[in-house]
Amino acid sequence: MPIPVNISENEEKILREAVAASLLSARPAMPPGTNIGGHRLGTEPIAKNDDGTSNMEVSRLPPYQRTQAMEGNEYTQRHRSEMYKVQFSGVELSQGDTLVFVDFPQPDFLKPPVDCDGIPFRSQQFRVHSKNLLATGSSKFAEMLQPTYQFRIQRRRKLVNALPEGIKYVLDLTPPSEGDEMVFQITELSLTPGIIKWWSSYARLDVPFFLVKGHDDVCRCKEGTNRSLITAQMERAPVAGDSNQEANAPYVVTLPYTVESLVSLRNEGKKLQIEHVPPHFDIPDYCPIRHRNGIIRLLMLIEDREVFIDSAPRLWTLVALAKIWDCVSVVQDPALQWLLQGSNSKFIEILPEEAIRIGGIIQNAQVTRTAFKILVNELAIEQTALDKAKRSIDFNHVTFFGRRKGDPGDEFSNLIQHAALAFVERITNNLAELESDDILESWDIPEYKKLLKIEVALRFEDPKRCETALNMISYLKARMKKILSSVVDNLRHPYHVPTVLDCKRVDSERATYVEPLDFQEFTEIYRMMTPAQKLLTRYPYKELQNSWAEWTVKWSTDITGVNPAYFFQSLGSEMAKLYQLYKDLNAWGDNISPEFYEILSDNWEMPYGCLYPLRHSWIDSQVTHKIEELGARVRNKDQGLYIITTEHLLLDLKDGEIKFLPLWAGGLNDGTGGVFEDQLPPADMGPNGPGPAYHTGMTIPSDASSLSGSFVDDMSAMNMAGSTTAASVDVHDSVSTIYRPNHVIVDDKSIASESFKSDFSDYHEARDKIGEPGEKMVIVAESLDDLLQIADSDSDSAATIGCDDFDTLDDDDDIYT
Repeated sequence: MPIPVNISENEEKILREAVAASLLSARPAMPPGTNIGGHRLGTEPIAKNDDGTSNMEVSRLPPYQRTQAMEGNEYTQRHRSEMYKVQFSGVELSQGDTLVFVDFPQPDFLKPPVDCDGIPFRSQQFRVHSKNLLATGSSKFAEMLQPTYQFRIQRRRKLVNALPEGIKYVLDLTPPSEGDEMVFQITELSLTPGIIKWWSSYARLDVPFFLVKGHDDVCRCKEGTNRSLITAQMERAPVAGDSNQEANAPYVVTLPYTVESLVSLRNEGKKLQIEHVPPHFDIPDYCPIRHRNGIIRLLMLIEDREVFIDSAPRLWTLVALAKIWDCVSVVQDPALQWLLQGSNSKFIEILPEEAIRIGGIIQNAQVTRTAFKILVNELAIEQTALDKAKRSIDFNHVTFFGRRKGDPGDEFSNLIQHAALAFVERITNNLAELESDDILESWDIPEYKKLLKIEVALRFEDPKRCETALNMISYLKARMKKILSSVVDNLRHPYHVPTVLDCKRVDSERATYVEPLDFQEFTEIYRMMTPAQKLLTRYPYKELQNSWAEWTVKWSTDITGVNPAYFFQSLGSEMAKLYQLYKDLNAWGDNISPEFYEILSDNWEMPYGCLYPLRHSWIDSQVTHKIEELGARVRNKDQGLYIITTEHLLLDLKDGEIKFLPLWAGGLNDGTGGVFEDQLPPADMGPNGPGPAYHTGMTIPSDASSLSGSFVDDMSAMNMAGSTTAASVDVHDSVSTIYRPNHVIVDDKSIASESFKSDFSDYHEARDKIGEPGEKMVIVAESLDDLLQIADSDSDSAATIGCDDFDTLDDDDDIYT
């Protein structure tokens, strides 16, 4: 039986007809070339990984959530249908065993909140199925369906023993009006500045208008205008720089700005690209009507009904509500579809703080990892900036490249900071390697180390006889070092800009989201960067890769006119001559040094054999692989998404940085805090014991409650004097590892371990005899336990043992054999 609502039969009839006519299933994507009003809407594919596969399994999504293409008239129908379904939810959701109430605030009679059609909002009640609520796995809904809550809510709603036919449960989902829960919900639902102004991405980024241009629930877009509700024509936002237009004339400006136009606006003192926002897009960060309509839409998703997500505020609200009501699984697919559809995926790059919060709520590894990489890279660049840059750039609000910052939330802020520190440390180490005297040696290139080994052997044998080979090796080393070091030297050159850097393309991408006040050309930014900052971009690695490749390709020659591959072959031929010479002269006699003997073999005479000792192609591939490993790869083939707008960043996080992410995002953070702790260093001075008492001799040992008050305390109280043994005990704060002055006990041995019994019989026997009065004990220090009983029980002071005492005890061993 339909739920009674406060509308007339005629209104309900009209409403049902409108809803029935407007419920349109989404059409599949139009084939390329289809005319959709002259705009490229919906023809782009879902964002791709490097291997060309889709980022999500589209087949598991219902048809209305797959890639969409939409014209203006269809959008108008769906928008109107969405308004009606929310305004008259009792008609849309009229089946189920659970009655739901959502009370709206009392309206201002002078100016009540209305939708785009001027219809005021009113409290709603509708039906849903309890099985669908429980299927979400929500603990909140499960608790509300329990008898305790049901008795209280039915009494409050005066429905005790008066439930409508077919109703078993009653839910009141009206948001709280006071208390901590109200503060929490408002905080979660409040829109960020980036979310509010994402509507302009249809013009700045060519995002399909039906994804971002939807109006807010409370909207007065028809007031004082004669235009229709929403048209297919893509409106141009009123933007800065239109002072010549008449006050009442519509603003018509093409976005995005060119780099030249943006620089001009900056020089004119303009702060924003869009200074005059249309009233229907100038919305508050929190709206109680948006909050309540979001709850209704969330219940529609739970009931497997279509919800039209046509704006970033609507998506943000739904995701936040799913978190509040613990039913995230309901919004995972719609959120992913919205985020990854065509050029709208740039949302993740331009608003990574908002993206990582959404990705964290829906627990999507792709979105979270991509946003995490961008945020870590940006923070690492800030931390390595010069003091002058830190004073001139407000890093609290903008990044080094001018992007306005958001808030990633407390959950991810700490992870980003730790990862950025690890990233800076790794890049600093890379810089030290690049600036070392011999880059290839610091890189530990196997084939280059073989070349160094050959050089050392030749120098120790006969420099004159091996002069030709030595000269060739010296030339190869010098050329390879020069090729690489020339690129490294450019890192400290303030006016050098890599030739691989396409500044116009980078600035064009940045001009789509950087405000005029924060915009600066990339060449100027790059020139003020430190060497470490430059290594946090991809350009030095690409330049290094290109410089090496130009020298090593088979058909190239360097500035001396020598082909590197041919030169390696010439070195091999010279080594073959030396092999024959020494073979004939010495017949492998004793006059050849072992090092030289090791490098000579008949393999030098077989340049195309698989055992040929030194190949140009091997060192080429090894160096190329190392450069790629450092950061020359265009993109990592991991769980991240295809990056378009932030290609100037390195975005090459390794395991040491990714580990701070949660397990579901491919990290190692299991919530225990272990990921933030450094690994235990090696015990170079010998461990003092296993378990909690383990320490290295250079750190303060941890407390071990199981040992405290026993032999560890006894040993600490002993006065060990007269030798280095005392010092050893003091350093280790426990048992000495010195058995004799010339005998150090290694980690896996113990003092006189052969006399130590696993059943501790010797220990207990000795303890039984200690307390007997008048009895003198002579104890042989053959085990660790015997040392505990060295002190004479009759002595007024603690006994002291010098190094000579150990020798005496040693000499008396035969007494007890």
